[in-house]
Amino acid sequence: MLSESKQALLATQYFAKQEFNLDLRVGIVPVSVVNQSNYQVKVAKLKISETYSQGIFTGGGLTYATQLIKDPTTGEIYNLQIQNMSEAANFSGLRCPWQDILSPHEEVVSLLVMSTVSDWQEEKEVYKIVLEEIYEIFGAIENVHPVIPENIKLCFPNESIYKMAKIKEPNSSNLKKMLRFIRLKLKTFYSAFLGLIKVNTLAEEAHKLELVENTDYKKFDDMLRMIISGDRQQRERLVKFLEKQYQKGKLVYGTHVSDRLLMTCLVPVNSGGRHVHFVDGADGGYALAAKDMKARINKM
Repeated sequence: MLSESKQALLATQYFAKQEFNLDLRVGIVPVSVVNQSNYQVKVAKLKISETYSQGIFTGGGLTYATQLIKDPTTGEIYNLQIQNMSEAANFSGLRCPWQDILSPHEEVVSLLVMSTVSDWQEEKEVYKIVLEEIYEIFGAIENVHPVIPENIKLCFPNESIYKMAKIKEPNSSNLKKMLRFIRLKLKTFYSAFLGLIKVNTLAEEAHKLELVENTDYKKFDDMLRMIISGDRQQRERLVKFLEKQYQKGKLVYGTHVSDRLLMTCLVPVNSGGRHVHFVDGADGGYALAAKDMKARINKM
């Protein structure tokens, strides 16, 4: 399993560089190394819907492993280096057919919150208070959720569809990519036509209500990550609350604001109906929220 994981990571890194000129940092840290530094990797399973269960990670182990990979003094030990690429990356089931999705309200907020207290019980209380405040400010779950069926539209621009073609045919010839592009373009128009005449087929697109239900707009991996829909006044009220908690030494946080979000879908082959839809704020999203959080960490 470790060998296959290394190959998958390196193949993805190679593909990102060759096709999109993106430099990805990939690495593997043994859990034993994490445990020796008094961190843990605790895993729980949260059922989101009948077809989607989400992994929850606590204990600080993932955060510590990420630091080891990014730190120049330890990165050489844990970073993976491309050698002989014998296999192409496999992105079977990965689909990106949607346009940028507009916020149902005024804004989309990419939010990161990480507790800074050492006691486990107090840490749970910090996250509980944060979530309660979010729902107090933004309202019920259906108001917080950044995706609504009415705003989900198929993607038509050639540039976006050609990117999908490259993902579907990694390391293939330009001819194969172009043929894939044509097939995807025709498939998109066909799906749009079915939508216009009110014909829905799950073989082509997941039902939009189920798609919304299986969206990972809220998750936890050593910190709370959320994509929230709201207006400027609500966001300012949330930031004011988080800043008070930050000044008390309870947590650090980062935010980024946009008017829309991005969605990528994973529909595994022979999935039996399972699918998950990953969302992030547009124009930087979680990445810029993390930068905002790091600036606060550096001030502590």
